[in-house]
Amino acid sequence: MRDLLKILLFTLIISQVSILPNILYKDLIPESVLRDDTTLIGQVDVKRWQDDKSSAFSFSFDDGLLSQYTFAFPTLEQYGFKGTFYLIPPYVTDSLPGIWRYGSWREFIEASDSGHEIGSHSMTHPHFPDLEIGDTLLEGSLLFELYQSKQIIDSKLPDKNCITFAYPYSEHNTIVDYFTSLFYQSARAVGPESNSYSLSDSAWFGLNSFPFTFDLPRDSLFDDLDEFEDFKNWVQSSIAQSSWAIMQTHETLPYSLLQDAIQAGLYEPVASEWFELVCNWIYDQTINNHVWVAAVGDVTKYMKERDSYFTNLLSVTSDKIQIELSDTLDNAIYNFPITADIIVPDNWNEITLIQGSTTSFYNSFFDGVNFIVRVQVIPDAGMIELYNGHLSSVESIAELMPDDFLLYQNYPNPFNPSTKIKFDLKNRSHVELSIFDMLGREITKLVDSEFESGAHEVTFDAKELASGIYFYKILVGNNQEVKKLILSK
Repeated sequence: MRDLLKILLFTLIISQVSILPNILYKDLIPESVLRDDTTLIGQVDVKRWQDDKSSAFSFSFDDGLLSQYTFAFPTLEQYGFKGTFYLIPPYVTDSLPGIWRYGSWREFIEASDSGHEIGSHSMTHPHFPDLEIGDTLLEGSLLFELYQSKQIIDSKLPDKNCITFAYPYSEHNTIVDYFTSLFYQSARAVGPESNSYSLSDSAWFGLNSFPFTFDLPRDSLFDDLDEFEDFKNWVQSSIAQSSWAIMQTHETLPYSLLQDAIQAGLYEPVASEWFELVCNWIYDQTINNHVWVAAVGDVTKYMKERDSYFTNLLSVTSDKIQIELSDTLDNAIYNFPITADIIVPDNWNEITLIQGSTTSFYNSFFDGVNFIVRVQVIPDAGMIELYNGHLSSVESIAELMPDDFLLYQNYPNPFNPSTKIKFDLKNRSHVELSIFDMLGREITKLVDSEFESGAHEVTFDAKELASGIYFYKILVGNNQEVKKLILSK
């Protein structure tokens, strides 16, 4: 039966590439199909949530209020949690004292430097469904509110990328969602239910979040314990569904300041003592592998990478496994590590993983069926190389490299209009590097010359080509390798 399945799989693959010249067949067919045995070594399984936790959870804070930095930020840091702070950029000043209640850029830049996400909450906090669409330069229009707020945040945090949005008053519709999607990767609204572990395109722009409401009086932590039980039940339901819960918070103040805030009509202020209780309980859930806590943007990246990844097993030897891990997303944004289980030989106990310039060390475990190594890897960040043993020097790693060359996945991929192709040579060699279309026709020859040993990089400019799937092939001596690249204009 297994042999029949292998034949059917082989036939399916050949049917997809039969129009390519014979020189490409070998390179486009996974090695696992060509082998005579039925081993699963090198098989990759990306976990639903980071570190294989049962669910995901995000802390989110609206408006950019000083109390969030003063009281919530230290508590998050204490527990190692990273949250998302949605700012109204014009309300955030360059120094304090600034606009009443709002923080300064110094506080939120510090939070960003510590790993927290800075998201956008519009320019003036208007009712979005009531706005004309306008353009990015027309004040008071929808496009102005969406675009200019992102531009300000990106200018203040040039090494980051503002990718998530929170709708003012949580108001949105399909038109608002569409224009928001032009600038952001996800947008947060409101709703008591947690978000599914896999979302449709439209659902990304209506993420549910839960702002907790509190019954009066609120003179001490004891008065808010019933809401704490509601919070625990809400998260436990999310854990049971393996879903993603997002908590929405505005003011965070100690009980000594809470009564004045309530009298001033501030929207559902959260007591910092209650917030500490929440963080302590959530921390216990992370220790027990029930909850992965991350910023909204990081969960967005993880989920989209997880749902679009594909792998190619390049080679397996007794000492090394080579795997290509890719996705169809923008590599400039989607560069977040995802958790993957990879099947390894049963005599591999200690393992070295190399991806790009990153080297990590792991130990394998038995899952009841196979020996597994659980790793953190990034799609399109370079070939994944697993070595048997904890290699302690560059020399020992080099001894296990291929005799002739290493060809890396192009970056970025997809690309528009140019991308870089990297390869390493063991020795001085004559190298040919060519681009082919889906019909196997050579589009251009990028390289046809001698290269010294070491690392090399070539730029491919495809501005004259149409969007689509192409292939690049390297020929070094009598050895060759083919990889796929995607042009998306």
